[in-house]
Parts: sequence; C-alpha cells; structure tokens
Amino acid sequence: MNTFLMPYRGDITALRSHENQLLFTTVHPEKQATGLYQLSIQGSLNQTTSYQLDEIPLPCGGNDLLLTDNIAWIAGQDGKLYTYDLDKPKSRLCTLKGVDMGGFPVRHLSKLDGSYLALLQEQQLNLLHCHSSNSGKICQTLPLHEPATALATDPSGQWLAIGFANGDITVYQLQDDKLHFSAQANIHEGRVSAIAFEPHELRFYSAGADKKLYNTHAQGKLQALDKGKSSNHDGVIQQILIGEQHFFTGASDKSIKTWAFSGGRPQTLNKGLHKVLHLARVELNGKPVLAAAGADNSLRLVPLNAREEPNEVQVTLKDGYIWADNRLRHEDISYNESALKELAEYDDQKAFRILTEHLQSHDKKEIRQQIIKLAAASEHPAASRLLETGLKDQKHETVRLAAYKGLVKRIQGSSIYPYTLALDSGFVDIGRQALEALARLAKKQPQAEQALLGALQHHQRSLYLLALY
Repeated sequence: MNTFLMPYRGDITALRSHENQLLFTTVHPEKQATGLYQLSIQGSLNQTTSYQLDEIPLPCGGNDLLLTDNIAWIAGQDGKLYTYDLDKPKSRLCTLKGVDMGGFPVRHLSKLDGSYLALLQEQQLNLLHCHSSNSGKICQTLPLHEPATALATDPSGQWLAIGFANGDITVYQLQDDKLHFSAQANIHEGRVSAIAFEPHELRFYSAGADKKLYNTHAQGKLQALDKGKSSNHDGVIQQILIGEQHFFTGASDKSIKTWAFSGGRPQTLNKGLHKVLHLARVELNGKPVLAAAGADNSLRLVPLNAREEPNEVQVTLKDGYIWADNRLRHEDISYNESALKELAEYDDQKAFRILTEHLQSHDKKEIRQQIIKLAAASEHPAASRLLETGLKDQKHETVRLAAYKGLVKRIQGSSIYPYTLALDSGFVDIGRQALEALARLAKKQPQAEQALLGALQHHQRSLYLLALY
C-alpha cells in the first residue's frame, strides 16, 4: 500500500467525484475557515500516479457538497451557500445571492428535478429555485417535527426522503413546483445515519444507529424490508453509495460492504481501513476506484474489478498535519521550514501540539528558534503553552530567552506570571531577566514585591543572591 501526504485540514464532511478528481469539504474543530479541496489524480493506482491538491478557500467550513453538472454547491457553516464552476479552475467562489437561511446552516444538499435543490436544515426543509449558479430563491419552507439527520433524492429528482434523530423517515414528492408530503414511518431505532435511493426502482436503502440496513418502497405506506439480515455491519453505517452494478456501505466498524441490488450476501473489505464516514466512486484511466474518507481524515483508494467488486486498499492519503509532522522529521532544513510555514497558517491547537513535540525533540537550533518565533507571533492560546515549554528548554539558551520574551509580550494587565514561570524554571539566564523586571515593578505592584521576596528562598544560589541585592 502506498501512502501520500497532502496539505489539507479539517474533519471531512462530504466526498464527491468529478471526472478524475475527488472533491471534498471539511470543517475545523475550532470553526476556522477551510476550503473546497480538489484532488486531481493522473494515471492509475500505482507508484507513477501523480496527485495534485488544489484548495479553493472558503470563509468558513463546509457542511456538505453537491455537484450538478459543472457546478459545485457548498453548504457553509456560516449559513450561506457557495458555488464554484469546475470548468473554470481560475474562477472564484461565489456566494449564492437572494438566499437567506436565517443564520442556521444547511446540513445537507440534494438535487431535485429541473432547477430545484433541496436544502436541509436541522429543523426545516427548504426548496430552492436556482436562477443561475450564483442566484436563487427559497420558494418553499417546511418545518420538521424532529432534528433531521439524512437526506436523499431519487434519480428522477421527484422524490425525496429525510431521516430523523428518532428513527423516522419522511418522504416528499415534488409536483407542480412544490414539495408534497407523501408518507412517514418510524423505520429505525435511533438516529437515521444514511439514505440512498435505488437507481432503477422507487425504493430507498436506509441505515441507522440500530446498525440495521433496510430497503423501503418510497410511494405509499412505508414498509421496510430487512436488507442486511444476518450480514449487517458491526458498527453504524455512515454512508450508502450507489454504484453501477452494486451498492456500497461504509461503517464505523472500519469496513466496507459490497451489496447486490437483489439477493445474495455482501462482500466485506475490512483490511487497511479506518472508521468509514464517506464514500465516492471515481474513474481513473477508465477503471473504477472506490474512495473512502475515514474518521482520521484520511482518504483511501480501493480499485474495483470489472464486476465492480473491491480488491484491497492500494493508496492512502493523509492530511496536512501528518504532512507537516513528516517534513519536520526530515534532515533537509528546507523541508522543516515549509512545514513551519504550513503550521503557522493553520494556527490551531493541533498545529501547536505538533510544534511543541518538535520543540522538545528537534536537533536543529535554528528550527527550534523558528518554532518559538512562530508561537510568539500567534494569538492562539495554545501558543502560550508552547512558550511555557520553551522556558524549560535544556538545549539552547537562545530558545529559552526567546520564549521568555514572547511570554512577556503577551502580558495582560498586572499579570506577573511570565516572571514567576521564569524563576520556577531554575535557569539563571531567564531568571535574572525576570528578577530585573520584578524589581522595576515592585514599587507599584505588591504581587511583584511578593515574588521578589519569594526569590530569597530560591534553590539557585545565583538567583537568590540577585534577589537579595
């Protein structure tokens, strides 16, 4: 199995395919902006395959991604909808005009017949009429009885199914430019996690927290048939993907199952996978490949044979944090510096966790100094913790001094914590500077005077003497 590292970040929320590309959106755990990521794959799955990752920056994270012809639709965490023209790589992201979601983000997107899209928020369903790829109008809003968790439309675009947190599934039909209620039933015990319509019949597959896989006719009374029976996943199915000859399920038990549309036991792939959250099918050099996005934010590529059956995981792609960590371990300093630049742009808790680890383990003084400089320039709370670690550095005095100065610059109000930390470190170089600062502050700040008196008991004789005089 080949592994490639790519500079993307965030929790993957949607995975789609377009020609020889995989497109995906992510959300950041700290609600920082991410992007629409385009992974172009040239060649088949072997060592000579080339991978190119492009990022179209978003002003927020992306909750869901829908592809219609050449347009990518992104549901932003900020409650707005964004579009991107896939046929114009140099084009800019557009904000959909004329659409107000009331500040509540869209969770799921789906294509309906004609120029309509279904926009699913947690508590309501919206019918969007698209005037173009950058303007539209909400022409119908339907309140929902429970928090919505899943959405799917049939191939004709005239039928829509919604799954809910309590296990209900509701079906609507698009007629005369409006959505009309058709039927509702409690199908699953607990949250509905995935829905997908069959390609040739008006039936849909559904999965839920009960680890069941059902097949239900969408028209009329909803009567679920047990599709999984004794062959269900051991974990919750997170996505159902319809293929040409089979359909696929990816689950939290780190497996993918390949199912026949009618009868037969599924084929199971459970080697080399992480907890599967999203699936997509992409054509590479005329050969089908199954892509799986994992809970570890990796992408795994599995070739499919002529019968659309999976072989084994052949390629794994991992995110920018692992990319940066790997480059910081490289002997070439230019690799180290490119990693620092990337992590500085990330400016989040995970980035500073990696930087702190390399501050403690890296051999090159210049890289360790750059890590301190990077942290000193950041306003992220985790940067302060890294600087505090730098105060205890035993390898280089310049690293300790830079960390001390970085913490001093971050002082708010009458705080003296950088000075007390410097004294507690036991190092004379930064301890001396801390005592000098405390001596200047002691005339105005009682806590500074108290810290000076405390230094008279310091275990380092030189610092004790400095405090004395």
